[in-house]
Amino acid sequence: MKKLLLLLAGLGLLCGGLFAFGGKAPQTIVGHINFYGNEPFAYPGVVTVEGLEYTLYVPEGSEFTLKDITASQGLMLEFKGRIDDSQKGGFQVLKDGVFVVEKFKVLK
Repeated sequence: MKKLLLLLAGLGLLCGGLFAFGGKAPQTIVGHINFYGNEPFAYPGVVTVEGLEYTLYVPEGSEFTLKDITASQGLMLEFKGRIDDSQKGGFQVLKDGVFVVEKFKVLK
């Protein structure tokens, strides 16, 4: 009985450790590009079909730039990435946070 409890405790710690280091799965949002602010301080954001608003961010080293995304202004886009809501309330950050774009595509 004691060995069984130790085995279960060991498996619990092992599984907990594995899940603690697994990242969040990428999220998908669908929406269109809006520009906010005034020149020369305008910045792009996305308004989703659910009405959420995110500032867009493209990490350095990506195969596309923010300019590539904003060239599709007026079209419906699908974004894959993650939501960084730790920056809420920051400078040039929209109400629902920052969406870090990993991939995007234009929807027909």
